[in-house]
Amino acid sequence: MSFLAELQRRNVVRMGVAYVVTGWLVLQIADTLLEALSAPDWVMPTLLGLLALGFIPTLIFAWAFEMTPEGLRRESEVDRNSSITHQTAHKLDITIILMLLALGTFLVWDSQVSKDAPMRASVDLAQSPAPAPAGPPDSQTIGASGYADKSIAVLPFVNLSSDPEQEFFSDGISEELLNVLAQVPELRVAARTSSFQFKGDNRDISEIAALLKVNHVLEGSVRKAGTRLRITAQLIEAENGYHLWSETYDRELTDVFAIQDEISAAIGEALKAQMGIQDAAALQAPRVAETANTAAYEAYLKGRYLVNQRGNKSIAEAVRELEKSIRLDPNFAPSQAMLAIAIALSSDSPSSYGDLTVAEVNNRAVPHATRAMELNPELAEAWGAQAIIAGTNSNEEEAIKYARKALSYNPVYTDALNWLQTSALFISRYEEADYAVNKLIEVDPLSVVGRINYYSNHLSTIDMEAAEAGAMVLAEQHPWAGFATLARVAMVKGDLAKALYWSLRAYAVDPLDRWSNQFMVFRFCDVGMVEEARRVSDVTLVMAEAFCGDPNKAIAMLERMKIVDPDNPDFDQWIATMQYWNNEPSKALAGYQEIAEGKGSLPMISGGYGLDAHLRYVWLLQQSGKPQAAEKELVKIDRDLAARGDTATSRYSNVIWDRGLRAFVAGDRDSALDYFEAAIDEHYYVAELFEDPMLVELQGNARFEALRSRVDDALAEARQEILTLICLENPVPDSWQPLAETCAEVATVARQGP
Repeated sequence: MSFLAELQRRNVVRMGVAYVVTGWLVLQIADTLLEALSAPDWVMPTLLGLLALGFIPTLIFAWAFEMTPEGLRRESEVDRNSSITHQTAHKLDITIILMLLALGTFLVWDSQVSKDAPMRASVDLAQSPAPAPAGPPDSQTIGASGYADKSIAVLPFVNLSSDPEQEFFSDGISEELLNVLAQVPELRVAARTSSFQFKGDNRDISEIAALLKVNHVLEGSVRKAGTRLRITAQLIEAENGYHLWSETYDRELTDVFAIQDEISAAIGEALKAQMGIQDAAALQAPRVAETANTAAYEAYLKGRYLVNQRGNKSIAEAVRELEKSIRLDPNFAPSQAMLAIAIALSSDSPSSYGDLTVAEVNNRAVPHATRAMELNPELAEAWGAQAIIAGTNSNEEEAIKYARKALSYNPVYTDALNWLQTSALFISRYEEADYAVNKLIEVDPLSVVGRINYYSNHLSTIDMEAAEAGAMVLAEQHPWAGFATLARVAMVKGDLAKALYWSLRAYAVDPLDRWSNQFMVFRFCDVGMVEEARRVSDVTLVMAEAFCGDPNKAIAMLERMKIVDPDNPDFDQWIATMQYWNNEPSKALAGYQEIAEGKGSLPMISGGYGLDAHLRYVWLLQQSGKPQAAEKELVKIDRDLAARGDTATSRYSNVIWDRGLRAFVAGDRDSALDYFEAAIDEHYYVAELFEDPMLVELQGNARFEALRSRVDDALAEARQEILTLICLENPVPDSWQPLAETCAEVATVARQGP
């Protein structure tokens, strides 16, 4: 008998077929059940692996053993004349047929469930209880839990794909749905970063809703395998955990936008029936921006995710992903807008993350921003791109206008709130700036860029402990952003060694980021470590020369930078200020006047949102015999100081010092010294300020010299702490090392580091 015939006789082939069909059925059922139970990603692959491992042993078992009337026996011990393998074969045939029927029935049922999802959702919702009748205004807006009834959070959809790299895809699905819901005026939607903090968090839905201050939660999962996509979504009433609506969608990946539209439409019905929202009908129309190319969409989602992380490394990678998206589909408006934003964030500015000139930003970003607007003039990100480009070009009024337009399309668009705040600060609209940053934290309390600005520039002036605690949480979630923020908060606190410690930690994460690296430069300059300041990075070398190095070198470098980047308005003012400090008053005055005449006025604020450059311009005008011109500028300065009121910038220590300069140019020496003392009480330790050419007549004044001694003593102590830190307790020895000659100063007994 041939080997194949023997396999047939022993039912090995039938056993293999039965095993495969039964295993297939088990996997299909498990796929549905595990998804409904939100089982971990590893469960399904593990089950598949176990079934695969069992296949060969099953065939070997069928070959070696036979079922007989006396029970299971080895095949070699069974008399061929008494063998009942033909009866076993008949039973196996029946088993295979039954399993195939069961599998076919299940597949048909599962397919029909997905196909009829929107229709069934509407039927279920139609049978739901009607919303409670309207009462007084308070009862309409406040629910049983004390939060707005018409409120919802979209939790990050769980990635059930075997590839963890698909995490950005499931996140993107959630964010698209969030953006659609945010367009309903009556509905308060928790912003993305706030709801996304609960990614992977298994706490109770009611607890999450309480933390987000919402009464409804949308959650779900995404499984992507090859070209197939399964999305499950469910809308939950947070207080009692009641599922208002839930559905599963099985589609080809090319239908991802249709699925999102179906989900948003079904949610609209739920909102209409359960929450009394009248405008929910608008959700019936497709709102998700579509691309014909799925790969373009995936690249866009990844690029957007990276933009939200900030930092040089993330922004550079975001540009690459978004360029890829546009190569795949140049007509996808969100990619065009987001690429324009990423390029603008790459500008060579202390508040940005790259080294592009203004001209390069305009040449590269403007075409994409324009194209996004042509493709979809109602896209919030298209207006956001216009806002950040306007800000890069110092067109603050335009930037504010565009940011407001973006917010009209997406009220929880945190970047637009951030750019609104930044531009408002630059044109002395301090109350609007404070409103924007507070609103940003209200709608998106876990925004990366929002928390950087809020903790660094706002909360640190009100509640230092709260700012530090918040920055520590940020560091746990986003190390670079948290470390850079902690550096700023420590500096405001006056702890220069701790500020450098956190700056070094940020440097180890992203050594090319200019925004965080500048804090390293400033702290080395504070304590006179010029060579260490020069070594931080090539990009920050000009800062080192300007703040504590050679002013002539700084001026020469700035002149070269101006040639390369002639559209950048910062260089002219920076050069004039360096000429002022280099005892070249006529050149400094000419530089300031040229700026004032070109713009109609010298820009009101400079670094740290202070007025130091403008006040020095006033003093130079006084010294040159132009009192009327000086008085005209003083009116502007007084208007600016009055506009600050009790906003955050009124409490900055450098602004307190500037109030002293304002009193000084008015001839009030005693008030000037009072302000200087108040600034030092707030830890404004900058030794060079006592060498300010404007204040030369105060040198020798007892109060002035006493203040100088306080600053010198504080900086001497900080220098020893910093030497101990970098030479004996270096937190990032694999990323940065001090010079040997720097550490030669270290005392034999190490002081306690931060």
